[in-house]
Amino acid sequence: MTGTKLASVKLAVLLCITMTLGLSALAQTPSQVVTGKYQNPNQLAEQSWYKANTSAILTGTYYNFSSPKSITFDGEHIWVQHSGSNTGTSSQLDKVRSSDGALVGTFTIPGSTSAGNMAFDGVNIWAAEHDPSSSLIHQIRAADGAFVTSCNLGTNGLWPNTPVFDGTNMWVGTNLGFVVKYSPSSCSVICSANVGGRVYDEAFDGTNMWVTNFNNSTVTKISSSCVASTPVNVAGGPIGIVYDGTNLWTANQTGNTVSKIALPSLAVTSYSVGTLPQYIAYDGANVWVTNITSGTVNRVSTTAPLTQNTSFTTCGSTTSSPFNVLFDGAHVWVGCSTALGKM
Repeated sequence: MTGTKLASVKLAVLLCITMTLGLSALAQTPSQVVTGKYQNPNQLAEQSWYKANTSAILTGTYYNFSSPKSITFDGEHIWVQHSGSNTGTSSQLDKVRSSDGALVGTFTIPGSTSAGNMAFDGVNIWAAEHDPSSSLIHQIRAADGAFVTSCNLGTNGLWPNTPVFDGTNMWVGTNLGFVVKYSPSSCSVICSANVGGRVYDEAFDGTNMWVTNFNNSTVTKISSSCVASTPVNVAGGPIGIVYDGTNLWTANQTGNTVSKIALPSLAVTSYSVGTLPQYIAYDGANVWVTNITSGTVNRVSTTAPLTQNTSFTTCGSTTSSPFNVLFDGAHVWVGCSTALGKM
């Protein structure tokens, strides 16, 4: 075969491979693409863009744990955190298979007594040490629950709250009003921003990180280089925040509302839910918000929030104090004060 013919064959093979990859991308499952919009890795890891299995929302399966308020999803398992301050020992993590609710492992975080909210980076679970004197976030290998290391986020990382993964790096908001971006592979801090008191939660839109500022009742956009934009006013002390692919939604504790922040206009519209809303999750059609005093979860349609806004009792009673919430692709899971609820 001559050099010219060989080059032509190689080019043809390359074109075939390219076309095949393109068709494969178009044929992705619902966990990978929704109405032509590709997810960032954090959304894919938590499978938060599936349509909800709303026909089974009241199955009422409950798992009794000690203060399982913090939960996260690794694509197959629900991870449940129990602070050592509640158990009298090191902070404990339980690994629950989401398909059948089986407890498949229990692990501890050495030296931790106040491990708080968690995130999954595709390989590891990250648990913030929610203590005013701590700047640590703990790394636990999801495959076997082995403790890997604790990253020190420095002075700006004191009193960490919720970690979020952007596909490459981790971001952590703190009770002292900072947001810290760090490398999960090296633990090195990349940059940080000061947006005011109590950053409870963050949401990544594929380009920027959006954070709730409880004390100032605002939401702030932070660029990849940690430059903060002018805050958006969201009345009522926002805590949880989620991105639905088009808009942002917040759970507002003191306002007893959820707010939609339209992008890019930043117009804010609020809707009533239960008492003292905490965290919020998205299922592809609705946002779900926990109401800690009501013992309920509200399901609010993202397309018809005025007419499709329903409240459900969760974790067995109206005194269950639901706190954190996530969607695993089929069911909504709720971390309550004494139980893990599956709806």
